[in-house]
Amino acid sequence: MIPEDAQEDKALLSVMLRLYEDFHSRLAPLGITALEAGMMMYLHRHANVSTIDLGKALGTLELTLAPRVEDIVRKGLVRRQSDRQHHGVSILTLTSEGKILIPEIEKHILEISSLIREVSSRRTSTPPLVSH
Repeated sequence: MIPEDAQEDKALLSVMLRLYEDFHSRLAPLGITALEAGMMMYLHRHANVSTIDLGKALGTLELTLAPRVEDIVRKGLVRRQSDRQHHGVSILTLTSEGKILIPEIEKHILEISSLIREVSSRRTSTPPLVSH
């Protein structure tokens, strides 16, 4: 018999994976990944972000993030410029094409947030199972 906690953990993991897949499929028509959407939302909310600051905000190393930044620059969604004050540092900003996608990304984030609240409310409103 699987302990109740393990069953709940397995169910929660299953829900999280379905939500991730749902978010990924909602973003696919936009031609971006969930990480790219997160990077773009951060750039939307913060001005003059360096690649170092973006990496810190997303909890990843700049070296790990560099290929993803290159992807969205290549897609024309983000502009990278050299920082005049700090040699070797790049500043990232959304392009007009990137800004156009922000409302659509926000819409998908709100939809996923709503699903999370729905799942959460079902979990808290359901009485725990009693083992005999």
